[in-house]
Amino acid sequence: MITTWIRSSFVFLVMMPAVVIAEPREEPIAVSAQGTYGSYANSVQRARITSEILRISYVPDDDYGAGVKLNTYVLKRKAQLDDITGTNLGVTMFWTPKTEEGDFIGGVISVLSMKSSDSTSDKALIPYAAIIYKSPDLRHYFDAGYAQTSYVGSSANQVTLTSGSSLFQDWAWSQTRLYYITVTKQAQNSERVYALEERFTWYALPRELSFSLYGMLGQRIYAYDPDLQTAYSMPDVQTGSAGLTVVYNLSSSITVYGDVTREWYNDKDIADRYRATYGTLGMTFQF
Repeated sequence: MITTWIRSSFVFLVMMPAVVIAEPREEPIAVSAQGTYGSYANSVQRARITSEILRISYVPDDDYGAGVKLNTYVLKRKAQLDDITGTNLGVTMFWTPKTEEGDFIGGVISVLSMKSSDSTSDKALIPYAAIIYKSPDLRHYFDAGYAQTSYVGSSANQVTLTSGSSLFQDWAWSQTRLYYITVTKQAQNSERVYALEERFTWYALPRELSFSLYGMLGQRIYAYDPDLQTAYSMPDVQTGSAGLTVVYNLSSSITVYGDVTREWYNDKDIADRYRATYGTLGMTFQF
C-alpha cells in the first residue's frame, strides 16, 4: 500500500504560543499561502513531492477562532509507478473561555477530508478533538487530544498529550508532545507505537523574528499532527525527524516564514530505509 502525506510547515495560528498573541487583535483575519518541495534519498519508490497550501483563519481574540486549509500536492514516484495527486481540505474551530479563577479551559475540533488518486486514502475523513487548558498569564499550556484515521484496509487511533511553557521571561517557548498510536490492523509488524516530539522557539526579536527547532524520536504510523493539521497516510514507520522554522514579521500585517525538515522512514515490507528533506516558503497577510 503506497500513500502519501503533505507537511504544512507553519504552525496554525491557534496553536502558536499564547504569550506571543496576548495583546488584543486588531487584525483578526489571516490569509497565508505557501509552497513546499521535498526530495527522497535512498527510496525505492519515491522521487520528489511538491505541494501548495492556502489557509484562511479568523481569530478575533485568544478565546475563540476558526480556520480553513486547502492543500494540493503531486508525488512523483519511481520504477514506472503512477504519480499520486490529491487535495486535502481541513477545518478547525477552537473555544477557550475564561473561568472565574482566571484560567482558560475549552477545546478544539478539526476535520480533515482527503481526496487522492491513490484509492487507499481517497475519501478518507479524519476527525480530531482536544481539551485545552491555558494558565491565567498565558505562560502555560496543556491539551489532551484524540484522532481517528481510517484508510482502506487499515485504521488507527491516536492519543496525544501536549504541554507548553514560556521560558526565560517570555524569550522562549517549549512545547512537548507525546503520541500513542494503536493500529486496528497490524501494519509494519506493529500494533502500537509511541513517539515524543519537542519544539523549542526562541523569540530573537519579540513580535518580529523567531526561530524554532523541533524534532521527533520514537515511531509513528498513520499519525495526525494537530498543529499542522496534516495526516501521515502512508504505512511506513516514521523513525525520527528534525527541523528549523524561521518566522519574520515584515510589518504588523505581513509575515514571511521558511522551514527545512529532515525525516527518516522505514518500510519493513520492502526493506526500504530512506529519508525525506523538505523546504517550505510562505507568507501570511493579516487584515
